[in-house]
Amino acid sequence: MFSSSPFQFLPPHVVRLIVDHVVGSSRQVFAGIEPNTNEWNELLRPLLWTCHNFRAVAYPLYCSRYKLAIANSPNYQLFNGGPGTASFDVGHRMNNNLGYPTHHLARALDIEIDEESIYSGKALKMLSRSPYDGCAFPLVRRIVFLLVTDDGLKEGKKTKRNIVAFVRRIKQMAPNMNDIWIRPMDCTVAFASSPNYGDLVARLLQLAVRVQYGESSTLVIYVNLLPYDFRNIVHIECITGAYEQSITGCAHQSFIELAHQSSATLESLIIKSERAINIPSIIQKEDGDFVTYPLLHTLKLDGYSVFDTELTYPVFTGVVPFPSLRHLQILYEYNFGDDVVFRSNAATLESLVLYLSDSAVSVLRQFGLFTPTSHPKLRYVRLGYIGDFIPSIFATIPEAWQFSLSIGRAAPMRNISLYAMHTMWMPALSQLDGLDSIQVLSLESSTLNLWDVIALIKALPMMSDLSFEPPSLGPLPDDVTLDELPAYVISTYAPMVTLSQMLIVYAV
Repeated sequence: MFSSSPFQFLPPHVVRLIVDHVVGSSRQVFAGIEPNTNEWNELLRPLLWTCHNFRAVAYPLYCSRYKLAIANSPNYQLFNGGPGTASFDVGHRMNNNLGYPTHHLARALDIEIDEESIYSGKALKMLSRSPYDGCAFPLVRRIVFLLVTDDGLKEGKKTKRNIVAFVRRIKQMAPNMNDIWIRPMDCTVAFASSPNYGDLVARLLQLAVRVQYGESSTLVIYVNLLPYDFRNIVHIECITGAYEQSITGCAHQSFIELAHQSSATLESLIIKSERAINIPSIIQKEDGDFVTYPLLHTLKLDGYSVFDTELTYPVFTGVVPFPSLRHLQILYEYNFGDDVVFRSNAATLESLVLYLSDSAVSVLRQFGLFTPTSHPKLRYVRLGYIGDFIPSIFATIPEAWQFSLSIGRAAPMRNISLYAMHTMWMPALSQLDGLDSIQVLSLESSTLNLWDVIALIKALPMMSDLSFEPPSLGPLPDDVTLDELPAYVISTYAPMVTLSQMLIVYAV
């Protein structure tokens, strides 16, 4: 670092813009690498030695994440692709290449660990030795556990005691942690865990008020959370794969039961599963009692619902489970016979993502949930799977278009999944009501051509952002070559279609 560096005279807000640009660029360069890995920090390191001003901004970012790899069992070595003979390893420290400790600046902590090292007490011993004896992460708010499971472990005399001691040590290291994500990983043929796995996971989750379990396309294990006391949980997220090792239930069902326990404080609930979800159980317990979530503002449900053509969906007369809901996402068959999900939250709803299934359309029509004056705060609407292959719902594609526009009529941002030939819906587009309010439109349709896109731009006078799948060129006008096309479009459609819009269309 040189005191005479000309960069030291830059205003603080300019320095911040430069550092933010470097951070943004690095995320693009390393798109497949998690931010704050060592590769990511290679781009930040030069900023540390530019001048004091740059160091003050870049240093917290450089040291924002810390990683511990605590490995002992052959199963962990198999997970890492090794032969299973590597020695016990603690302390792969991320963002600490400066020659002195930086753990006190970390805001997130990643821990790779396996079951055996916890149950045997070896992980606790290593974390109690130098340099981790007394080591603390006072700024850490989030811990991500990559937990390697092993079904070959037997319960020892001190297993449960070691679990409790390990969890207590984690709490001591990160006393202000309130957010935890457990990512169970397995490298054996049959995904399984030891008998103590559920106890370990439940005790770790008890440390936080924001809990997340599993991840997309990953096999996870059912964990019985009912015997444990959870208090003041505000966020629950459970993401499971297609198959779950369980003899008693699915992983997501245990987290729905956790939502019941935390209904008074819960603010967001996210359930995504590649298995069938019993959605009504979120509202009604097995004993028949109804559950109300007075503070819940975000509800996202994604997966395969329990489907039966002979099934009569339940009706919840007078029940108001989500009175404060602001963000609603339902990407499955609507499993209710009435408007219970939408009840009493018209004044608060801000975004809606909805799969237009037969049952959803039926309920929306029957109860007249969306009127021109309802839902004044609704800003974003995404509707999925409008197509010509569901004539039982919509007689024509224009009818489907008009119905979709009637949902949150004043919402300026829309995403519509449309599966139909453009010749079926483009001619009637200009005749639809509600187009003048759309500012941002995203279309998922593979049948658009260049002229369809131009017609859309002309029909949407307030639109500032239009995204779609790459359109085909379509037929060229008479006596116009491909090289002449940009000039032809500009001269023919301006000013109805602005130059920036046409450049976007042509680039696509």
